[in-house]
Amino acid sequence: MTRTRPACLPRGPDRLRSILGLGVSVATTPVVHPWMRQDPQRVRDLVSQLDGHLGRLEEARRRTAPLCPALAPPATPGVDAREHPLDDLCAALYAARDAFGALAGALELHGASLAQAHERLVATGLRHRRIRALRAEIRGYTDALSRADVECRRALEAGIRRVPPGSVLARLAVPQVSVEVDPTDARALRSSLRTAPSSQVAGLLAARPEAAEALTAAGATDLQLLPGPIAAASSLGRKDPVDDSAQRLATIEKRRAALELAGDPAVTAAMLWPSVFGSLDGAPVAARVAANRILLRTELGRARRADVELEVRAIARRAVDGQRWWRCARAQLLRAWLTRDRLTSFVTTRRVDLPGLLRHDLRVRIRLYQGLLYDPVIGVACGIRAPRPSPDHAQRARPAVRGRRRLLLFDPGGGSGRGRLAELWGTLDEHTGAVAVFVPGTGTAVRGFHMPTQVARDLAEAAAPAEAPGEASRDAGGGGTAVIAWMGADFPLAIGTHALFARFALAAAPALLDFVAGLPMPTGAPLTVLGHSYGGTIIGAAESVGLRADRVVHIASPGAGPGVRGAADYPVVDPLGRPRRPVRFALTAPGDPIVWAQRFEAPWWVVPDVLRRRLRRWGAGLSLGVDPARLAGVRLLAAGAWEVDGPGHRAGDPVVGPAAHAAVTARGTQAFRRLVEVVGAPL
Repeated sequence: MTRTRPACLPRGPDRLRSILGLGVSVATTPVVHPWMRQDPQRVRDLVSQLDGHLGRLEEARRRTAPLCPALAPPATPGVDAREHPLDDLCAALYAARDAFGALAGALELHGASLAQAHERLVATGLRHRRIRALRAEIRGYTDALSRADVECRRALEAGIRRVPPGSVLARLAVPQVSVEVDPTDARALRSSLRTAPSSQVAGLLAARPEAAEALTAAGATDLQLLPGPIAAASSLGRKDPVDDSAQRLATIEKRRAALELAGDPAVTAAMLWPSVFGSLDGAPVAARVAANRILLRTELGRARRADVELEVRAIARRAVDGQRWWRCARAQLLRAWLTRDRLTSFVTTRRVDLPGLLRHDLRVRIRLYQGLLYDPVIGVACGIRAPRPSPDHAQRARPAVRGRRRLLLFDPGGGSGRGRLAELWGTLDEHTGAVAVFVPGTGTAVRGFHMPTQVARDLAEAAAPAEAPGEASRDAGGGGTAVIAWMGADFPLAIGTHALFARFALAAAPALLDFVAGLPMPTGAPLTVLGHSYGGTIIGAAESVGLRADRVVHIASPGAGPGVRGAADYPVVDPLGRPRRPVRFALTAPGDPIVWAQRFEAPWWVVPDVLRRRLRRWGAGLSLGVDPARLAGVRLLAAGAWEVDGPGHRAGDPVVGPAAHAAVTARGTQAFRRLVEVVGAPL
């Protein structure tokens, strides 16, 4: 039996020559950095961006020229007050623009020729003279590009040295108060700034981060320094009673009315006492947003410093683990399974010193804090209504107006380390046409807050009107929608061990009741409270203690509230005696596994009436309540079908199955469109 050699494999000397040629080609090919063969247009785009920034910076320099003499202290040696601080910044950006322009020119001149010469060198066989010539040609191109790269780096370094300090730029952006006290002394700062305008206090705290950290660390001390009207009306000197809902709501109502009349001094007080006003129910929206931005900025700085410390610990641990094979194997195993919840719980419970694990969680929080602090939002999401679209647009175009994200509650630690967050999307003022509060479900924590806030943002954007403010649509109930993603309590983290019990709902109900009572509701605007999954049980528990809402929506909720067997179990008045007449809705997709929880009901009918009332409060902790769809007068919403194509589904497919538990709140479904209609419908 004869064997045939594949035709593609060279024979004898040809095969040896091919192998030698390949080896020589690899050995003689000069090293070419990948950036040297990049498209120069990418660098040109960067130059264009710098040109746009320079145009805006030149305009700002002309606009702020009258402020220059006040920016440089007279006693500062070597500083000419006649010069503008933005001169150095403009010079730095011009230097960067020119450096990148020169680099782009070098890439355009030598990049294409370098790529062609490199391809010819790879295709060259054993012709040594040809190889020598191509190597010299490539070396000339790479040397020219390397020189351009070095010159670009040197120009950037020189430009960076000319950038003025951040404190000077902050004073230029916001006029700053002249303070003669130690910025780390919280009491002295509060005493000297309590009557200053809020814009000037903001400028000081932006320029002096240590002052913001001192005010945050001081907490609720020195409340006697507050201006008289704010201190008296806010009832900040005593703690709100926890068990007396009527007295607590009455305090919130008085606080809200008084602080709304205070105006700008309330915002100043919020920045000087951020840990008090950031979570103060009844405080104005502007005051809470200003306080929580200070808390967020301070926490981000603390997290960054902790990240550096954890990196040092991680390096030391890797050095120790690398000396013993079994420690190295353990570290590799833990890193490989770092994202598994069971192993993470095992490591955390047993206090294994693994800095990498702690740093992984910290990095997730840092990314969230950076997004909350710096991410821009567009259009109605930042409180600016969309302009009227042109008739040729089939859909309303998103307006190109940017703003900042706004937090009404921020506490990174919370009661059990899970954190507290509440974010506002849309406009909450006297022109707002509708207000909604979205309560998420199981698994909600600080590191997973992107899920509920995305639902709130989608609801706010989908329900936003296309008309400009002040038009006739406001009278018809279309004056904008404000949606709040609320995570103001501990949520169950696991379905099997936490979500089966009602203790989380019972603990969160008073917090949700107070938060909703403290919102500055516009006249005639309906309030809708939506609860998804376990969040529906939370709003049911809040209804049991008198939550005031015009509409209540249970989205795939396992129960209507701890111990609730029917609509008659809800009180007909709130703690202050005002009538409650909410319209209730329920939405659950077919095939959603939550139906198994909805079918379970505590056997209250076997308990004698004499013992039922006494055991009701204790037994409520073991029952999430009846299926919301079985409540008297509830309006059922159909999940419908998908309206757009996506991963795993096509337009027209029904929203069913286990994935529908989360899909009913996703844009592109008929279920989401029905939720938007409920939220935006007039009273």
